[in-house]
Amino acid sequence: MDRERAAEKEGHLVVYASLRGVILSLVTAFRRHYKHLHIHVHFLSSHPLPIYEKVKAEVGAGLPTADVVILPHYMVLQMASEGLTRPYRSAEFRAFPKDFYSEKDGWAAMAVEPIGMIYNAHQLTDDEVPLTSAELLEGRYAGKVATQTVTTFSEGMMGAYYLLALKRGMGESRWIDFLRGLGGLSPVTYECLLHMSHAIARGEQTIGFPATLRKASLADAAEGGPVETLQLLDLPDTASPRTMALIRHGKHPNVAELFFDFALSREWQNEMGEKLDGMVPARPGVETRYWVSKPLTNGLIYFPSAEEVSRLKEYVGTFRKMGLK
Repeated sequence: MDRERAAEKEGHLVVYASLRGVILSLVTAFRRHYKHLHIHVHFLSSHPLPIYEKVKAEVGAGLPTADVVILPHYMVLQMASEGLTRPYRSAEFRAFPKDFYSEKDGWAAMAVEPIGMIYNAHQLTDDEVPLTSAELLEGRYAGKVATQTVTTFSEGMMGAYYLLALKRGMGESRWIDFLRGLGGLSPVTYECLLHMSHAIARGEQTIGFPATLRKASLADAAEGGPVETLQLLDLPDTASPRTMALIRHGKHPNVAELFFDFALSREWQNEMGEKLDGMVPARPGVETRYWVSKPLTNGLIYFPSAEEVSRLKEYVGTFRKMGLK
């Protein structure tokens, strides 16, 4: 109750998120849960890189900034490495795997998003769909593959980190061969994942990656055409957390902690799993109506790691050498 009184005295919460459609539902549920408190919630939804740059600029100028961010895991790890987040120990952490939170850096995985490849089902018959990476790299797909840019970044970095996740499952030698073969296909690149997936749906390219394989994202991608998940048998199944963090320079720390704890609570995690277009809750034991189309018998590779984030520039050099953009 002491923190609730302190939160009501602060009276405001500022959230920056790259989670279109979900943030409004979360804010609504938070307000409903704390309806006895008079708290004004202000939120901004945008791409990950612009949010990161906005927080950095506001902090550098001494301006008010976000109290909480909800971003792809790579972006939160980057912000934490630059001292933009603050320590926090939530009582909800005990319900989560240790890799899903950091007390030192004040972040936690709110949801898990399966990441993979998609294809236009009107352009490939069942017999033509590639089943392995070797089949994908055949010359017939030259100019027909779309990717997010992996060497320059203005909106997000999921494409680069997805390739690094594949490295963990393939091993160094096979991975380098895969990159070289991919470069030989001269992929068409997009800064925005949604623009990439729409191009696949319209038939401008046939196969694209990375894509978020949750229900809402596939529905967004399918505007204008049929989009299906492409499962290559020799590539690992991967997923990336959608991570929440407390910003060191936020002006409303008590409200931020209430919001942070609520987003990890069984109450919200259950609601998210039941109602929100296939978001996969990060909290173990929470039921969801959605799962990936292929049984995950070998588990998931969660990405990225802090080491991969710290070495991104090095890997960008590798991507360039392999002919990727």
